Amino acid sequence: ITGGYMLLGLTGTLWHVYLFYGILVGIGSGCTAFVPVATCVMQWFHKLRGTALGICNAGAPLGQLLVVPLASYFILTLGWRAAFPTMALVTLVTAMPLVLFVVRNRPQEMGLLPDGEVSDEPDDSPKEEVRVRLNNFEHLSWREALRTRPFWMLACSFFTCGFTVMLFAVHFPSYVTDKGFDVTTATAAVAAAGFFNIFGTLFSGWISDRIGSKNPLAAVYFIRGTSFLFFALWQNYLT
Repeated sequence: ITGGYMLLGLTGTLWHVYLFYGILVGIGSGCTAFVPVATCVMQWFHKLRGTALGICNAGAPLGQLLVVPLASYFILTLGWRAAFPTMALVTLVTAMPLVLFVVRNRPQEMGLLPDGEVSDEPDDSPKEEVRVRLNNFEHLSWREALRTRPFWMLACSFFTCGFTVMLFAVHFPSYVTDKGFDVTTATAAVAAAGFFNIFGTLFSGWISDRIGSKNPLAAVYFIRGTSFLFFALWQNYLT
């Protein structure tokens, strides 16, 4: 991600945008997004896994809330060419030290079991292996998972989620300005979405530990779909 943003400051032609942002930043964002975060959290938490995932995923909208105004400020004061490497340095200084020196893949690396319990057994204990294999579909290989119905249902729902989120992130500022609103309004709307996304993410994690994940997920997609419908029908400062 850092390398892609650094190179974006040198953009001179359209293929630079595709290469630096579409490929480099895209690959970096994918490798640091939901999958590695969820995998790490699921190693650390079993009892309150939903709450833990909610707290971690709330970091993304919190970053959106903070970074969008910051990036807008850099663009207006430094210009977009200088803003990209500046944001790259911010990412490099803040995120990389945490990942390298603070985060641990598994609690066993610190002599713990999931949920902070103290481990008196070796990492490959038979009890832990049996527990994992009995927990839903965690024992399946990726080839076996591809033949299950829940995998494809979740894959399709996540495709819809990613499509709608990126549609909003990429086209919303231009769409708003084309409708006659100023850049400040577009930036404020994106920041507001990030702000309320924090509470939604935290609540969804908390509620999934208590009533399961299926119904809250369906409710989230219903709210998102109706929100896009309202936005398409009414364009004003409120919507």
